[in-house]
Parts: sequence; structure tokens; C-alpha cells
Amino acid sequence: MSDIFFSPHLLICFYLFHLEGIAMNQDQVKGTVKKTVGKVQQNTGKLVGSKTQQRKGLEKQITGSLQKSVGDVKEDIKRGTS
Repeated sequence: MSDIFFSPHLLICFYLFHLEGIAMNQDQVKGTVKKTVGKVQQNTGKLVGSKTQQRKGLEKQITGSLQKSVGDVKEDIKRGTS
């Protein structure tokens, strides 16, 4: 999973978030990217009829959502809100 950090998807997310002025921590960004990549993988699996790729894509989406949630909690703690 470490290769996702250097993916073009992540660079695009950093760029878009910078343009929008949205501050996100690393877990939020990585989670968002994993979720997006998982959705693409799941849909590709549907397109080619691969249940394995659909399952792997769904797993990435869940992992990404959890990682983003961890990042959200970290941001809340940092800001002193809940």
C-alpha cells in the first residue's frame, strides 16, 4: 500500500485541495485516494465480470473510508473539537 502515496491520484488530490484551500492531513488524503481507487477497481471488476476485482475494490473503499475517518478524528483533536 505504500506505493499509493506516490500515485498520480494523490498528487491530483493534493493539487485540488490546495486550490480549494482545504487543509487535510495525510490520513484524510490517503483515505480519500484509496476509496476512489477502490471504487474504480470495483467498477472495472463489474465491467470485466471479475468478482475478485469487485471484492478487492470494495475492500479498498472500506479501508479508505476507515483511514479518512482516522484522519478526521485527528483533525478534530488538533482543532479541539469533536
